[in-house]
Amino acid sequence: MRLFPSFCRQLVASLFGGLLLCVALSCAVNSAHSQTVAQANRQSGHPVLAPVQTWRKFADTVFHRLSIQNGLPQYSATAIAQDGDGFIWVGTQGGLARWDGYRFRNYLPVQNDAHSLPDNYVMSLYTDPRGRIWVGTNGGGLAQYDNKLDRFIRIPIGPQAISHVTINAII
Repeated sequence: MRLFPSFCRQLVASLFGGLLLCVALSCAVNSAHSQTVAQANRQSGHPVLAPVQTWRKFADTVFHRLSIQNGLPQYSATAIAQDGDGFIWVGTQGGLARWDGYRFRNYLPVQNDAHSLPDNYVMSLYTDPRGRIWVGTNGGGLAQYDNKLDRFIRIPIGPQAISHVTINAII
């Protein structure tokens, strides 16, 4: 089944780039596919999934480009996570940012403040099963964000604690 004539594919690709073409094709294929799957599921007795058109009635997809002009501390995002309260956390090479849906709140290391972010270069973020955010840094080790007191709890580094100041991943 041909979804788009070739001249339409070329026009969309040349005007808007390959990403929009992929999205358009994906929507068209998903729509046809969901109808086929729903029909096959009805015949086989499996649960019927709602077609794509059903979901389109509820809300439009909205994309926003967020950058340092919106308050990110640095251009390069190195990690991203969502906490239990719904905030989106973005780790960068210049600090940590919390997005509340309207604006960023930045967390940076503060000299002689044991409850600030331990290092500005955030390597990894992890949300634990209780919804808490853990931050792995390049040179300051590991820290957990305490949302009740709006501060960080640094995990000690040494023989009886974590072994290195660089935390590449948290699993």
